[in-house]
Amino acid sequence: MTNKVKLLILFGGALTSFSYCLTSPIIQIYFIKLISAEILAMATILSTGLAAIVNATIQSDKIKDFYRKHFIWIILMDVICFFLIGFEGLAYPEVRFLGMAVLNAISATLWMVVMKDAVNHNIKGSELTKWDSLSKTTDLASALCGSVLALFFTNIDIEYCIGFQCATNAIMGVTDWISYQKIKY
Repeated sequence: MTNKVKLLILFGGALTSFSYCLTSPIIQIYFIKLISAEILAMATILSTGLAAIVNATIQSDKIKDFYRKHFIWIILMDVICFFLIGFEGLAYPEVRFLGMAVLNAISATLWMVVMKDAVNHNIKGSELTKWDSLSKTTDLASALCGSVLALFFTNIDIEYCIGFQCATNAIMGVTDWISYQKIKY
């Protein structure tokens, strides 16, 4: 895996971690007061149950090959649905919680598994451990920066927060797709 590919993967993840940590406090406070405990519990049940099913399908090489072949569609559907659910959730908060639960359990899980599988086939042994550490460190450092800024930027409009998350999700989709094209096996 080339350094350019590694930088693309790191950039997408870091930008997403940064944006989520910067905007999530505002988004969470805004939406949590608009839904009931039952909706939150249902979102947790949906997310957990669907993620378990999706992760179980990854055990099959045939299904995993299907996911790899259709990776661009997984990314596109995630980015489009993230945008639609994000902004539709402004009018219907229940849609946001339930929609994001389904989206995170299905397409986001598949997206991350396909990328991780591609990386794992290109980096082995101690180098994979180093890569995982670098990737995690980069994400955590970006998340820390976003969290620190969140302390000072507490009055960002909810629409901007959702828009920023949607934009960074799309950018990560582009960086991951370009990277995947260069490293897929």
